[in-house]
Amino acid sequence: MKDIQNHTFRAYLSEPITRCPVREKGRIQRLVAQLQSALKEPPYSTQLYIPSLISDPTVRTHLTPEHVYLLDRIRIVEADYLLVLADHTSFGVGGEVEMATNLGKPIIIFSREKKLSRFLLGTPANAHMVHLKDKESNDETNPYYIQYKNWRDLKTPLLRLVRQVIQSPVLKNRHLPFWDVSSNLKEARKAKGWSKEILAAKAGILLPQLILWEKSLEEIVSELQAYQQAGQLDLDPIELNSSQLELLTNPSLNALHKLSFALGISMNDLLGDETELVKEKGPSRINRQLKTQLIRSREEVLEQRAFQFDVTFREYKALRTIFIANFIETLDHTMLSSAHKLDRIDEQRFHEQLQKLRNLK
Repeated sequence: MKDIQNHTFRAYLSEPITRCPVREKGRIQRLVAQLQSALKEPPYSTQLYIPSLISDPTVRTHLTPEHVYLLDRIRIVEADYLLVLADHTSFGVGGEVEMATNLGKPIIIFSREKKLSRFLLGTPANAHMVHLKDKESNDETNPYYIQYKNWRDLKTPLLRLVRQVIQSPVLKNRHLPFWDVSSNLKEARKAKGWSKEILAAKAGILLPQLILWEKSLEEIVSELQAYQQAGQLDLDPIELNSSQLELLTNPSLNALHKLSFALGISMNDLLGDETELVKEKGPSRINRQLKTQLIRSREEVLEQRAFQFDVTFREYKALRTIFIANFIETLDHTMLSSAHKLDRIDEQRFHEQLQKLRNLK
């Protein structure tokens, strides 16, 4: 688990722990060890997180339920995909599958059972369904999960599906701009002079949820490291990038709506100005710069024309929409390449538009 730098991908193993029969634990441990070993090798190059080694209740009785939830959530957020060992009924597995589904993580399900919960199999993140069109991975008798007897017959279909998942666009496009809702939310609440309890009540959300949403990664890591400092937990480094941190702590769209309504601000105020967060490169950056220059040039000309024809403030706003806002929206990259020819506003057309506005009065 320490050789993080040698792995390209991360996977989370969702496994039955608390209610797993004692007689089955040895077999499952051997299966997981074989799986972990196979995934380390190229082209899979995957580091597998195994919760039973960290938070098994028979070994780590001191871990609180809140911290188990946080730690497992962190590891699911860090993971690129979820592997579900569905050999036995488990409340934890169901919760982890739903969490991964909400986070947009591909899920691979395998089991020795002939029948599994349709709710579990029906998740839209089920990679077996996503790759069903691929004849190689299509098991016509069981299109929702891999049914196996032992590692020998599990290995080939499972690794084939893993390979398809790690090559999919879902994992290629995993780096997004970050909206730091936690700090924005905290600032907005304090600006109102409200406690967490007051905001939770006004927004109609649970207080523990609000407390989590306002927590920074540093606060979360500090809580978990307290176990490590006490010698009660061997915690691997928590290395979340900005978009993963967003998945860990940010509220849902529905919760954002409730919070922004209660605070009397827009959802954009909670999200922050995304234009400052997206670093444009190449043609998009050049286009933005050209558009900015063009807007400034046309505004200067528009002001001159407005002064020339004694335009009112309301008329100026309408003319600005016509000659700047609407005009800029119609531009493409080819037209922008000759932007120096577009910074003029024809006097005759300006006068025609002004007359139309005045005739409407």
